[in-house]
Amino acid sequence: LGYDVTNLRYPPWLINDFRLPPSLLPAAVVPPGRPHATVSPAVAANLSLPPGVRIVGGTTDSNAAFFAAAGGCHPPLGTAVTSLGSTLALKQLSRRFVEDATRGVYSHRCPGAKDDDVDEARWLIGGASNVGCAA
Repeated sequence: LGYDVTNLRYPPWLINDFRLPPSLLPAAVVPPGRPHATVSPAVAANLSLPPGVRIVGGTTDSNAAFFAAAGGCHPPLGTAVTSLGSTLALKQLSRRFVEDATRGVYSHRCPGAKDDDVDEARWLIGGASNVGCAA
């Protein structure tokens, strides 16, 4: 929600419907694990961090579970993982983008060799259920 992973841009409705100045949105959205920038010296000092702390692209908990269980960011196509946390999540790596909001099926762009090439993109197709272990 909020970033168009197929076209690699913010959707016009996000800016137009909410009258959101584009300057409030991150200038770049990077794939999980990709270094993006470093924390400024002033912020690092304020947070008691050492200079040069890197900011890298993050991901969801169930995507991180997929990467951990599948042995990294480049498993073979067709690899599938089920993870159980506060939700039960299912993920499968595919070349096809799949989305069906009526069934709760969505796709996340998976890091790959050509992250900016939609034709070469790899997708984590998934869904989640509230039957997890949240108390």
